[in-house]
Amino acid sequence: MEIKLTIEAPGLEKALLSLSTSLEGTTLGQVVDPGSKAEDKPSPKKEKAKEEDKKEPKEEPAPVKEEVPKEEKSEPSISLEIVRGKLAKISQAGKQAEVKALIQEFGAKKLTDIDKSKYAELLEAAEKL
Repeated sequence: MEIKLTIEAPGLEKALLSLSTSLEGTTLGQVVDPGSKAEDKPSPKKEKAKEEDKKEPKEEPAPVKEEVPKEEKSEPSISLEIVRGKLAKISQAGKQAEVKALIQEFGAKKLTDIDKSKYAELLEAAEKL
């Protein structure tokens, strides 16, 4: 039995990085007073960094610009419910076999197996039935 799990969580990586940064210097089982702030107790890494700052000045790296990919097409998102409704109407009109064949043309056994990015194309093909 093969189980595949796909997690789509935009921003999760950044949140985990932020969490690990805030927990820096703590150990498992360490009790932290909820009323205290992380700045109240300097971590060993922060203390070491302060010592290095005193020794010699560092050259700061140039800021890195993050490029955000632009959306090539900003089509209105088509939901599964819209596609399902359209295909249901066609099926009820006596074209069940055609609808099933259309879904198979998109490489799927059932509608929910089709990638969301192909819904517009699927609707166009369904209009031709």
